[in-house]
Amino acid sequence: MSRGARSALAALVVVCAILPSASYAQDGAVLKADFRIVMTSDSACDVTADLVLDRRDTGDVVHRLQLFDGAQAELAGVTGATIKSNPAIDGRTLVLTVTPAPSPAGPYSIRYRVTQPAKWGYRCPLFLPTLPMTGQMGAVRLDVALPPGSTATRGTFPAFTWTQERGTAFRGSSAIGHIPAFVQVPFRDAGHDPGWWARQDIATVTDTTAVVVLVLGTLFWVWRSRAAKAARP
Repeated sequence: MSRGARSALAALVVVCAILPSASYAQDGAVLKADFRIVMTSDSACDVTADLVLDRRDTGDVVHRLQLFDGAQAELAGVTGATIKSNPAIDGRTLVLTVTPAPSPAGPYSIRYRVTQPAKWGYRCPLFLPTLPMTGQMGAVRLDVALPPGSTATRGTFPAFTWTQERGTAFRGSSAIGHIPAFVQVPFRDAGHDPGWWARQDIATVTDTTAVVVLVLGTLFWVWRSRAAKAARP
């Protein structure tokens, strides 16, 4: 074995020795989360959050809910855990601390309702536990129901797969690896449109902006090059 190979092997052994094990790194992590979201209007939503933790202790879990200017949240109840203190506002977030039951099986649930001004319409904030996610794809499932008679449009965040059974409202589902701070679900109902901007897909807007910036930058570079050549004696 060459000297360089021995040095690389020694470095690898040191890194493996100082890094925490996989079980330790995920201790206290959120193993699974299911959010059932009902958009009762363009400015209000009801949420039931079911969370399963992968942790060794039974300590408190702090959750934060982002509240935009003028938004209000009403806690409907908590099951499978004990509320340690009443929800309190900290800056622009609502803080909720709970103590989960000392049972490794089964989730604890948080139910709440959010209403907010029209300028923050079609958004629904989600309670975020201040614990790391395992990051496994599909660990977070989002299920959203639209008001009866409404139709989903583009521009949702994250992307949802929509279904509709006869005589029922549109329902969307999404499976991702982390809990987002909010979901954005523009929809169109009778006599009301969420507006052009709300209907735009975020990924498409980002890609289009990148292409436009690249083209403009290229044109500017060509113009500067030609101007510099023309100025030469």
